[in-house]
Amino acid sequence: MKNERGFTLVELMIVLLIFCMTTTLFARNILGRTKKTADIDAVKSLVNMAARRSVVEAKHFGVHFDSTLHTAGLFEDRNTDDLYNGTDTLCSLAKLYPLSQLRIATTAAVSMTDICFKKNGATSSGNSFELKYVGEAGDTSTMQIIAASGRLLGP
Repeated sequence: MKNERGFTLVELMIVLLIFCMTTTLFARNILGRTKKTADIDAVKSLVNMAARRSVVEAKHFGVHFDSTLHTAGLFEDRNTDDLYNGTDTLCSLAKLYPLSQLRIATTAAVSMTDICFKKNGATSSGNSFELKYVGEAGDTSTMQIIAASGRLLGP
């Protein structure tokens, strides 16, 4: 009677395959969270910077979200129309991935592409804003709540 010990090549290949599959799933999950966290931090920084600069420099500043270029940009609203256009100065730009998952809603439930602040720090529209990040699986997380007074509230 032969006493064989060890694993066959087929058994080792199956274990290796299972290990690779679980590693891939965990890596995708971790990388997705990292990108999401980076996007949330970038958007929060731009909104905070726009609110601060509007008060400190006594000018209108805003954040423009471009879903085609996947960017968010801080701009000086020179003509105070509360929109980013050719006459405004782009001050800072953040590349986001993918921006189509970023949602901005006002208290009036109107979808926005720009958030602007007046010289006194209040929102130009007079509305409160809620920025939400919608994940690939449909999960949402609130990034920032901005009161009509311009006060930045945490999620």
